[in-house]
Amino acid sequence: MTAQRTLFATWEPIVDLASSEVVGGELLCAHPHPADPARWRAWYAQIGLCARDAGLTGFCTVNIDTRQILDKPLVRALLGAFQEAAHIRWHVEWTERGGRHQVEAAAAAFCALRDRTPIGLVIDDVGAGQDGLHRIALTAPDFIKIDRHIIVRARQYRTARSIIRHVADLGASIGAQTIAEGIESPADRDLVRDCGVLLGQGYLWPARSLTRAA
Repeated sequence: MTAQRTLFATWEPIVDLASSEVVGGELLCAHPHPADPARWRAWYAQIGLCARDAGLTGFCTVNIDTRQILDKPLVRALLGAFQEAAHIRWHVEWTERGGRHQVEAAAAAFCALRDRTPIGLVIDDVGAGQDGLHRIALTAPDFIKIDRHIIVRARQYRTARSIIRHVADLGASIGAQTIAEGIESPADRDLVRDCGVLLGQGYLWPARSLTRAA
């Protein structure tokens, strides 16, 4: 009997805005899970094999929120999964979701993970929430992601374009590359590139659906 294939994850490419080369991507859970740590651990445990089977290369980011980085069994599952596809340059992407009062403890956990493994760190949602700059200051990340809502407003408002420039300058000053999310058109791409952003992600570049045997 042939194993049934089921949608497991979505891979969104991350593109060099100067060369249009795909240099990496973000691996996203295909179906939102409830707030069930056991189900999240099971998903994280499989992402390495999923990425390997899909032939992914370059660097790959995976979302981790403030509560999840403090979940030791989940982190162990994640590290084991990364070893299944060690050819990929893995990065954990700290999302601004949950655990607002645990930010400093989470920052220490992210830094410890980066210090003892080859895993890099991405700060997600900068410009969308309340603590993007705080998380950058606590961790000195490898990448900074500018939230798509800032990109949308930059189509019309000079203030939003100034924010993009300043975040790009901040990234360059601390050795972090900046990624603009929510790029939906060539005009968006050109706008953020002119603001000094090096990398982009969004509907302009087709995503891939990845499956695993059920």
